[in-house]
Amino acid sequence: MFVKVAERSRVAEVRRLAVQSSLAQGFGEQDAGRSAIVATEL
Repeated sequence: MFVKVAERSRVAEVRRLAVQSSLAQGFGEQDAGRSAIVATEL
């Protein structure tokens, strides 16, 4: 499956924001990473 560059950058942006938000709420690194994956799978 090929994803357009613009779509990939949006996914990366959402993942970064999800990690930042999770870390700000006190989540650990591993849980923050998981939340980023979940945020982009919906």
